[in-house]
Amino acid sequence: MKARGWFVWVAASLFVLFQLAAQTGYGAIEIPLARDLQLGVLEASLVSSSFLIAYSLLQIPAGLLLDRWSARRLLAVGSLGCALATFVFSTVDGAGSAVAARAVMGAFAALAFPGTGLLARRWISPARLALAFGLTEASFGVGALLGDWGFGRLLAHLDWRTITLWLGAVGVGISAVVALVVRDRPPGQPDRSDRVSMGEALRTLSRSRTIWLAMLYYGGAAGTIFGFGGLWDIRLQRVFGFSEPTALSLNNWLFLGLALGAPVAGALADRLRGRKWFLAAGALGAWLSVAAVIFLPMPMSYAAVAANLVSVGVLLGVSAMVFPVACDAVPARYAGTAIGMVNGAGCLLGGLLQVLPALMIDARDPHVLVADQRALVIFLVVLGGSLLAALGLPGRTAPSVAGSR
Repeated sequence: MKARGWFVWVAASLFVLFQLAAQTGYGAIEIPLARDLQLGVLEASLVSSSFLIAYSLLQIPAGLLLDRWSARRLLAVGSLGCALATFVFSTVDGAGSAVAARAVMGAFAALAFPGTGLLARRWISPARLALAFGLTEASFGVGALLGDWGFGRLLAHLDWRTITLWLGAVGVGISAVVALVVRDRPPGQPDRSDRVSMGEALRTLSRSRTIWLAMLYYGGAAGTIFGFGGLWDIRLQRVFGFSEPTALSLNNWLFLGLALGAPVAGALADRLRGRKWFLAAGALGAWLSVAAVIFLPMPMSYAAVAANLVSVGVLLGVSAMVFPVACDAVPARYAGTAIGMVNGAGCLLGGLLQVLPALMIDARDPHVLVADQRALVIFLVVLGGSLLAALGLPGRTAPSVAGSR
């Protein structure tokens, strides 16, 4: 049963990988796409953020649906819908149609992370739940590498439209795998989904102080992952003087750090009784590392910048620990909704942080680097919020054995 549970989780995680490749791959194709569609900086940022904003706004409805209905069917439909919207995105001819297509991609993708997390909650032992969330968060890093690094490599041989067309084909295949492999719950586990009232779920979760603090914490961490790592770090490295391919290559190190750090944090979380302080240390370390990326004087060697970005990713990976903390704070029948609320907060802020720096930059400012650095201070502000949220969590945040309350 243990092996089968991990097998189900791996199949569901393919949707997460696909979602992240579709989402973060935009950073690699932004320049040729903007040139093709004649987009300005703000329009290009809106195209990027439309995916995350739609994704985040639908996290709570996605969680409620998953708590009430079949996760297997919802994940299969969600991955297929995201794939079809990716096909449409490969044919867009302007800013409006690009924003709409990306928003539809994000809407269907909203089922990916809460669905995978809910299946982990049902199929995997409570003693390994944090590790499962850490590995799910690591798939964010792997999926981002597939999109950011993979798309960057493919651009040497294919145009952005062909790349997204093939990505859609991969999504169709993943939908078939999910439908064939994923199962809703282990044999013998009772189905309590008919007891889940949407109104009751929202009332219960909205009264939980831990849920609100988890949302604030993950908002700062994921906001930085998606806003800084998903878009603005590439621009910053170009402004520092690196070429476009080198800037893309450097940004990949952040996601590699995330892929490495999240499962390690999850494994440690399964053994720690003081997750609060581990989460706080992660937020503080990420704040210092991001500040170093933005403000350390250049020129710096490629290796020095890459090492700094790896540390950013590793420390942001600690945020995976906040999901089992949130799940343990509420009855198990509301786990999907809790995961959706926390993930939604992070992704909504991530979407906004892909646009807000563009609004804060004065295009007429001759000091481009100074203008960018001033705008990117916003990432330090949100990470400061994560640190405060971690300090507000209850001191004993490790899960009880009774993970099926």
